[in-house]
Amino acid sequence: MKKYFISFIFLYGLFFSPYAWACSCAPGSPTPLEAFQDAKAVFIGHVYELQKDTYGYAEEVVLKVGKVWKGEPGETFHVGSLRRGCSYWNFEENKSYLIYAHPTQDKDDPDGYAVSVCSRTKPLDKGQIETKYLDAILAGNDLEEIDNSLPNILLHDESPNVRVESAYILGQMLRESGEPLSENILEALIKATSDPNKQVKIAAVNNLENYRLKGTPGLKEALLNLLQDDDSAVRGSASSALSVIAQHESDAFKGLKKAFEKAISSENKQDLKEYEGSIVSLSVSLAQVAGSEEEKKEVVDLVFPVLDDIHNPYWKVSVIQHLGFLKEHALKIAPKLIEELKKSDDYHVKQYMINALADIGAKDALEIIKSYLNDENCNVVSSTIEAVYKIDPQGFGDFFSVQAMPVMKGRFDQCGSNFIWGPQSIGAAAKDMGPFLKEKYENLQDNDWTKGLLKNLFDSWQ
Repeated sequence: MKKYFISFIFLYGLFFSPYAWACSCAPGSPTPLEAFQDAKAVFIGHVYELQKDTYGYAEEVVLKVGKVWKGEPGETFHVGSLRRGCSYWNFEENKSYLIYAHPTQDKDDPDGYAVSVCSRTKPLDKGQIETKYLDAILAGNDLEEIDNSLPNILLHDESPNVRVESAYILGQMLRESGEPLSENILEALIKATSDPNKQVKIAAVNNLENYRLKGTPGLKEALLNLLQDDDSAVRGSASSALSVIAQHESDAFKGLKKAFEKAISSENKQDLKEYEGSIVSLSVSLAQVAGSEEEKKEVVDLVFPVLDDIHNPYWKVSVIQHLGFLKEHALKIAPKLIEELKKSDDYHVKQYMINALADIGAKDALEIIKSYLNDENCNVVSSTIEAVYKIDPQGFGDFFSVQAMPVMKGRFDQCGSNFIWGPQSIGAAAKDMGPFLKEKYENLQDNDWTKGLLKNLFDSWQ
């Protein structure tokens, strides 16, 4: 068996899984042509061996190689070190995948391959149109014919999977197109919001969530209609798109408010997960669409009473963070934030509760926030320092020099990246850390990514 091990890429932070490192992809996604050109190998692989870890996640995967468009992946392809960095991990038994493999970053396996979630790797049933692009690329044919067929495929193909795929490719074309925007693409995506298939609807809406589409005839009306859809996921996608293309528009706010009031009515609480998801998506969208001071106050008055109905901690902090963006209108939620902060053991929750308290300028929470300066988690410590700066800029200097700097110096080797971004956001108020950070800079290897972060920090202080 010929083996190729996926590379392990260390990036800061954690996913919500017990041990996986987080991943940061470059903005935007490559086209099929760009992905083909960048890849070392492109092929179809069928999973015939899959080992799971104690958490039930795929850990080792062996793929039987089928059609190959590029490279020499061998007859079998072995993927290891899943759930790490940007490694593609969502493999399932007996399922086929369209694989874009890249050179590994592993020094012990310089000729090997890596498979990344940032590539166009996907289940084969979600890449049927893409294989046609690959065939055309390999044959040297013009891709425009396939491009031009996509609107018709979206509206008329029998397979929901193919219609979904066409929606996403059209959405990418729309995002990358210049002015004027393509009318036939827009028309097809808007029509697809009424597709009988739920996933096609959602795909169409997701690809209309584009700030450039503000004012597009018929789009806002289509999204407002979808707020009445029976499916909560469809309503959630529509509300999210409205928050992008209809910010500060009163009719959009009224439509979202009506949908929110319907969602919190007692007859819609049978499915608690669906209910919770609905009030979260609608709460966030209401906060983003609200334009007038009266509308901002209404959002807080609507959402505050149902905060306790949101049991998923990450959903709750998302709602609270968006309420925090409403500034002084959300001061009334400060006691609730403090209560949630005190009882939480999760660093994500603590971090975002502190951020939200800072956003609304909750001075009464200042001493409680300062107590998190010695939290075991670096993200929480960094958020604490930034929050104190936001809430009390006049008193920040003394706090920084007497309390924060000793902590930052003592834990820099553990929390370096967090303690670089923190001073960068604080600006000149953190310049007292300059001599210490410059000494650290001189002692770092040139290939240490922390050194690049420090250089950016010093440049921002100029």
